[in-house]
Amino acid sequence: MVSNALLLSSAEPAYHGRVVSLAMMGFGSQSLLAPVWGLLADRIGVRQTLMVVGIVAASVTLMVALSWLSAEEDYSKSPSVFSVRPSTKGVGVEPA
Repeated sequence: MVSNALLLSSAEPAYHGRVVSLAMMGFGSQSLLAPVWGLLADRIGVRQTLMVVGIVAASVTLMVALSWLSAEEDYSKSPSVFSVRPSTKGVGVEPA
């Protein structure tokens, strides 16, 4: 609960849906990979499996960060891409 509150408090209201969907995808992928990690732990041991999981997570994080930085650099050359903002229509409650 606290992590979701921190995520949403640091995101703009227009992006709350996207932020929550990415967070839920992260939690969902854990359950999909649990059988793989369980089989690996049976084969090579728990300590080694945790090391493999950590290396995989760090590698994926690094690849995403590098691709994000690369994409940001490419997009900064064309300002028209950053001028598009999500609609804030329907975000929040208007006083009656």
